[in-house]
Amino acid sequence: MWWLIFITVALAVAGLFHALIREYIIASILSAIVATVLLQVIVYIQLGYLDPFFLIGIICGGVYYFAAALIVGIPFWFYRRRDRSGFCVECGYNLTGNISGVCPECGNRIRFDHL
Repeated sequence: MWWLIFITVALAVAGLFHALIREYIIASILSAIVATVLLQVIVYIQLGYLDPFFLIGIICGGVYYFAAALIVGIPFWFYRRRDRSGFCVECGYNLTGNISGVCPECGNRIRFDHL
């Protein structure tokens, strides 16, 4: 039963962080940290006391959650890397008709050869 909780937490947290954070590695690291802490809280609630091997659980859980976050993040990474001509490369704002050279949404400089 513990593996089901482990996998559910890994998928939910990694999916959420990759959906909210554009940087692949940063989203993976943060989701691994949050998922590891969340799992330790779940174990504490289930046992009623702090497991004597919680440091090993944090280290191993962090490694496994990081690997899971990297795998879960692959579709998000491919989606964000596809060619989006006419859109800001930073925020995805539609730049059709923009001649100012700056994205009005995020302030990023526009490369007109990309449009």
